[in-house]
Amino acid sequence: MGRILGSNIRNVLSILDTVSGKEIDLYYRMPTTSERVAYESAKFAVDKDGTIKNRAIDACQEHGLLILEGFKKGSFHLQLDDGSLKDISSDLLDPDYLPDWKERIKEQAADLAMVLGKRIFDSPLYIVNQESQRKN
Repeated sequence: MGRILGSNIRNVLSILDTVSGKEIDLYYRMPTTSERVAYESAKFAVDKDGTIKNRAIDACQEHGLLILEGFKKGSFHLQLDDGSLKDISSDLLDPDYLPDWKERIKEQAADLAMVLGKRIFDSPLYIVNQESQRKN
């Protein structure tokens, strides 16, 4: 099946998280063309003195968070005051829904948002076969 165009499409990126040793499924939406252009522009900034700063990591994190729509339940756990762990959910209808889930990922698991941004904005395609044809 080819790429599906439309809205309300759930894409999944499965990442082997080296911190937890577990697979984490992140749900995301495809970026718009204007978001892709904004991402490219965000990778570099010019200071007042004309110095060019590399902001590639920041751009990956920011834009990864922008397209992040949730995660599979069981991917993240909240440590409670008594030390026990509780599954959290990004699904509004789930009883374990955590309203600030995206802010927590931004503050405590930004590496995952960065990987999502890098994968989707920088390398979403692979060349399967490139052929050269001679023009006569």
